[in-house]
Amino acid sequence: MLKRVMVVVLLGFLGLVVGVMATSRGGPKYNASGELVLPAHSQQSATDLVAMVKGQHPGVRVIPAGSRIIYVSANGSLQGSANAVQAAVRELVSRAHGKVVDFVGRAGHRLIRTTLGNPVHYGAVGLLTGMSAALGFLALRRSIRVTAAH
Repeated sequence: MLKRVMVVVLLGFLGLVVGVMATSRGGPKYNASGELVLPAHSQQSATDLVAMVKGQHPGVRVIPAGSRIIYVSANGSLQGSANAVQAAVRELVSRAHGKVVDFVGRAGHRLIRTTLGNPVHYGAVGLLTGMSAALGFLALRRSIRVTAAH
């Protein structure tokens, strides 16, 4: 019985270590975002401007909110997310012919915890995977012994 418990603990611990180590491969992820406000009597609506830049900035979400507000955000590295948002905003401003009331950045960057950047998440998944594998091996051995006896 003690050997079975040791196998479950050992594979569970191994899964935990592998899960935490896999997290370091993902690295931290950041979010840069902002809000672009168009004038009240703009020639283009937010929807029109978003349609003009759609697909030109991979990884950047450009979303119209009403007729005058456009949300822009990107996830990635610290510098990459900021550069991607700035490029999309520059294009939106040029498409609006420079007629923009305001651009408000959302407090710069913030570290976001995606599953690739969360060691607790991957560690827990690895622990459960290791324990499940150990229990599966033990149940398989027992099932083979019972079948062989008949």
